[in-house]
Amino acid sequence: MAPIIAFTAIALAVLTAFANGMTGGPRHVPPGAHLAVLAFGGALALAATALPARLVMAARLAMAARLVMAARLVMAARPAEAIGVRE
Repeated sequence: MAPIIAFTAIALAVLTAFANGMTGGPRHVPPGAHLAVLAFGGALALAATALPARLVMAARLAMAARLVMAARLVMAARPAEAIGVRE
C-alpha cells in the first residue's frame, strides 16, 4: 500500500506542475479514472507474477514426474536378483 501512496504523490506533483505550465490552471484527475489506472496496474502486476510462476511450477512438476519414473526403471530389481539367483 505504501508504494501506491508514494507513487501517487510523485505523479500528483509532476502532473500539477505540468498542468500549471500548460494551461495555467489546476490539475484535475477524476477519482474513478485514478482508481481504474491503479486497478489495471495491480491486475497487470498480478498477471506478470502469477502466470509465469504457474507455468514454471507445472514444468517442474512434469520434470519431477519424469525423473521419478526414470529412477523407478533404473532401480527396478531384475527377476533373477529378486529371488537371489545369479547367472
